[in-house]
Amino acid sequence: MLTGKIRRTRQQSGDGKYLLSASAVSNDDNLLREFFFRLPVKSILRFKSVSKHCLSLISDPYMVHSYNLRNSPPISGVFLHRTSILGNPEFEFISLDSTTKSAPFKSLTFVNDPVGIKILQSCNGLLCCSSFRTNSKTYYIYNPTTKQYTILPKACSVPGSNRGFICSVSLAFNPLKSPDYKVVCMHNIGSDDEYQISIYSSNTSSWRFVGGTFTASGLVYLSGIYWNGALHFRTSEDCCLCLCFDVEKELFRTMPLPPIPVGREERRVDYLGASRDHLYLIQRFDYGNKLYILDMERDYSCWKVRYEMNLTTITTAYPEMIRHYLGTLDWNYYAFSVLLVHYDLFSTITETFETLREFSTGVHETGPFLQYAWFDSYPYIETLSYA
Repeated sequence: MLTGKIRRTRQQSGDGKYLLSASAVSNDDNLLREFFFRLPVKSILRFKSVSKHCLSLISDPYMVHSYNLRNSPPISGVFLHRTSILGNPEFEFISLDSTTKSAPFKSLTFVNDPVGIKILQSCNGLLCCSSFRTNSKTYYIYNPTTKQYTILPKACSVPGSNRGFICSVSLAFNPLKSPDYKVVCMHNIGSDDEYQISIYSSNTSSWRFVGGTFTASGLVYLSGIYWNGALHFRTSEDCCLCLCFDVEKELFRTMPLPPIPVGREERRVDYLGASRDHLYLIQRFDYGNKLYILDMERDYSCWKVRYEMNLTTITTAYPEMIRHYLGTLDWNYYAFSVLLVHYDLFSTITETFETLREFSTGVHETGPFLQYAWFDSYPYIETLSYA
């Protein structure tokens, strides 16, 4: 509904229709917000340079939160961390939509970190990053769309432990619930299997320890996967999930292991990730050529097999995937990596293939292993959210 002020400034066009003057629109915040709500993020950012008033309105936390509630931006692309021994890490970029042609960045230089910066995790548009290859790391939260970032204060030291170290830092951010985020830091307190957790809140800009110590066997030192209000971690023991930390309630949940079909013995997990409000896991058995794609029920009651994919279907289109020099009883006989489950797989199954990006021959392989695995893949989502 238009305000009285706008009614007084409308003008009649030649065909009898009424037009609003530009000054009337620009001076009405509610109308401007409605206009911005209908634009993609990149278009909104261009208006920051139009006037101080537009800059103030677009930067308003209420406006940002309201925009997030009304819009659910898709995954625009994927960053792939290229293996690097020295120097600032570089990233490949795979675009997944027609509006994001070029990579937002090839390396992270938003601050002058002398050892370079790497990505630890992507969470709903924000990136959790850290210094590269150093024992004394600095941690950052970065929005690659707006270029805004926060340098996190140094995490707390575990009381009474001189041999402890930080083994995992994870971002928990749901823009539909709150503009604030939390960073969960897992400390090894000197024993191989004993840990403690501290949490940073963007609302208070401070760290605090939660709960006591806990034991976890074979924990993989990677950032957790944020889904359903919790962070999910893998273990190396059987390559399956064992830890689920509810960030809001600040407690661990139990969750079932993925099922093993009768008669199967050895298992390999080829992917674990969250997308489109699903937690996906992809696994194979006994060096076989069939992928089992599962997702977790929101109440953590069970994993459900949603789809089965035969790798021979893919090798028909891409025969170079087969490594004939390896035996069929080798996990690496098929050369592939699952980088992202992009869509809700179970609404439409077409079994068609599309080449999104070509990589230079040989650059992506190191011996029998591909350079990129699922934990080297970081989704890119355009967002106005504050880091």
